[in-house]
Amino acid sequence: MEKEFVTYEQALALKELEFDEVCFASFFTPNLCSLKYTATIKKNSTLAMGKDGCTAPLKQQVLRWFREKHNILNGCIFAMDVSHTYSWDITFKSNEWIKDNTLLGYLTYEEAENACIDKLIEIVKESKS
Repeated sequence: MEKEFVTYEQALALKELEFDEVCFASFFTPNLCSLKYTATIKKNSTLAMGKDGCTAPLKQQVLRWFREKHNILNGCIFAMDVSHTYSWDITFKSNEWIKDNTLLGYLTYEEAENACIDKLIEIVKESKS
């Protein structure tokens, strides 16, 4: 189940980007790298965990948030035919796109998915500065 959630580092970066969607899990102290599944639904703005605590959104939830809030149409993971690895590309609503420039690709789908989310975070951070 933990593969469905973004990493702690991604969740913290998303919190800095004002991600405040409802989540049913969070990263908490003393072990911030552990997920805490809660019975109550929380948002970052309603947590009392300080600057190091944050909600733990699902990857699909984050991709939807980027689509709805940041003019990003799609983050797509795909298999590279010859090498049996994975890569990603990002399409914007303006019909522009960015393709991953990792020549060898990623060994697993999840690695490519995390790299795509990292790039989406980077794009939004740059647009805000």
